[in-house]
Amino acid sequence: MLRSLFHRRLAVDAAQAQVGNNRIEISSIDNMRLKHMFFVFSAIFACTVSAQSADDLREKYLASPDTASALKDAIRKRIVVAGMCPFEAFAAAGYPGPYMVRRDEAKWSADTPPPNIINAQCKAPDASTIELLFRNSSQFGGAEPTVFRVRFVNGKVTQIDRKRLGEK
Repeated sequence: MLRSLFHRRLAVDAAQAQVGNNRIEISSIDNMRLKHMFFVFSAIFACTVSAQSADDLREKYLASPDTASALKDAIRKRIVVAGMCPFEAFAAAGYPGPYMVRRDEAKWSADTPPPNIINAQCKAPDASTIELLFRNSSQFGGAEPTVFRVRFVNGKVTQIDRKRLGEK
């Protein structure tokens, strides 16, 4: 579907940008659109680079002697708790939906894809602030799935709530 939208948008841009001898010029705004679509596309697949599924992550963290017992209990209950890194949270709650990343400017350049920053937090945490939206029924114990926000600072969960991305 993304590929289809991408090609459709290029066709519209091309039709609008045709000049005299059928040359097509893509403006810097269109280049920004292409970069944005690349980041969206990267985000969809970035979480699956380190593991095939959330179940694989669950198995990994539950089997690891390095995972604290409190975190293992939370992962078994499928609940995100303070102190988890992003991949531990994925093991507990499944893969997230929308996200927001405020990069650590001392470590990451402005053109670093946000998924790369998220993926680095478990092994090499930094001062980036990351917010991920998850959806499940186990986090708050309801019968219906609930969307909730998880904020990571210095690579660890510091806040879990039902607010929107970027909301204070």
